[in-house]
Amino acid sequence: MDNSHAHLSETHMVGRQTHQWIVRAEQCPALRWHHIRHVGIADAAHPYKMVRTNLSGAYLLACFGGAGQILLDGRWRTCREDMACLAPPHVLHAFHCVPESRWSFCWVRYDHPQDRRPFISASAPVLARFDGRPLRSAIQGLHDEVNSSADPVAIQHWTELIQRYAM
Repeated sequence: MDNSHAHLSETHMVGRQTHQWIVRAEQCPALRWHHIRHVGIADAAHPYKMVRTNLSGAYLLACFGGAGQILLDGRWRTCREDMACLAPPHVLHAFHCVPESRWSFCWVRYDHPQDRRPFISASAPVLARFDGRPLRSAIQGLHDEVNSSADPVAIQHWTELIQRYAM
């Protein structure tokens, strides 16, 4: 970990003004086929903040509205609409909302089995252009399906779409 950010510790702060829609592998075993721990959509507001000092699996965060801050190469950088951050396993990964602003994003959180190479070879989180709207739609579809009729075939299709968009 960069010494300038040694003060950061494991943090999961959501806040009352943030809304999240999450599907976990415990609710949806089809996610496990792709080593996905959970997926979600957030409409976040300050004081929303996440810090993982040793992220155990890869994490894709795709912004589709507003802006937030992500720690990259020791500096806080802005993640805006049509951008995504991909963090490899076993790195410091931190992001937060800025005051007076909302941030809309979706995510895919992977597990990293010990017997498998990570699908990302970077040694630190990276930020790039990415249209997160299709991924958001697939996550929303899976969330709705899991929480309504729970049709196993539809769930499998939504899960495959999420994996395809993430790749």
